[in-house]
Amino acid sequence: METLGLQEIILIVLVITILAIIPYAFYLMALHKTLKEVKVENQKMRPGQVWLLFIPVFSAYWYFEVVNKMADSLKAEFEDRNIQSDEERPGYAIGITMCIIGVCSIGLNIFSKIFEGLAVTMAILTFLIGTASFILFIMYWVKMNGYRKLIIEAKKSELR
Repeated sequence: METLGLQEIILIVLVITILAIIPYAFYLMALHKTLKEVKVENQKMRPGQVWLLFIPVFSAYWYFEVVNKMADSLKAEFEDRNIQSDEERPGYAIGITMCIIGVCSIGLNIFSKIFEGLAVTMAILTFLIGTASFILFIMYWVKMNGYRKLIIEAKKSELR
């Protein structure tokens, strides 16, 4: 069996990166669209600012800001339009949990590099945290899309 050359490795990394970026871009587009449906006076951040989540390292901090500001924006919009929500700060609980697990995942990766003797335990923990993070990511995405649809429906009702 031949070993992979540098060009093949670069190509594989490039393909994997593109495959990861595409759904993430759709996710950020969903957040952007949700915030765009909120009246400007209720927006706690501009819709375009969600794209700052593409910046490595900074995004670990910015995710907390996006979740907070999305929740506050949606809360203000729901109050303004008399939209009923099952959450005081829409999307906050799932979003903040996703952020915390993401930071824990980063810490776990650093910890696993320092303590290589715990490789199996770290691999199991990394898998579990990664799975939880992915599930929360999908749940948050779906919830934000649902909230966007609620706002759109409320706008249509106001026009009738």
